[in-house]
Amino acid sequence: MKESIRRPLLFLITVGTGSLFIIIDASLDVIIAGTVVAGFCALLITGALKIADLKPSRLRAALRERPEKKEDNPIRRHRISRSSSGLPPPRSTSAACSGHSLHRYGR
Repeated sequence: MKESIRRPLLFLITVGTGSLFIIIDASLDVIIAGTVVAGFCALLITGALKIADLKPSRLRAALRERPEKKEDNPIRRHRISRSSSGLPPPRSTSAACSGHSLHRYGR
């Protein structure tokens, strides 16, 4: 089957099945399980997934042949302080609580 037809068909089968389960007011467990099973069956029917590829020996061999991914540029997570982010420091609430803002308006 052509890839240009297979992808929309898989999408429509998955969305249609999920929508059908929602319309018949099935429980969340049934909606999720049914949609996954329908998607899996659609993969088998359209030929995107072959039963022979699901043999445990083939899966192990495929995993061994797959090259390991090395991260060349790992994302560094660090906390951004307000001074380094360019944001002004937080306002102090003591001026608002002391009535200082009332003097500005002449009260």
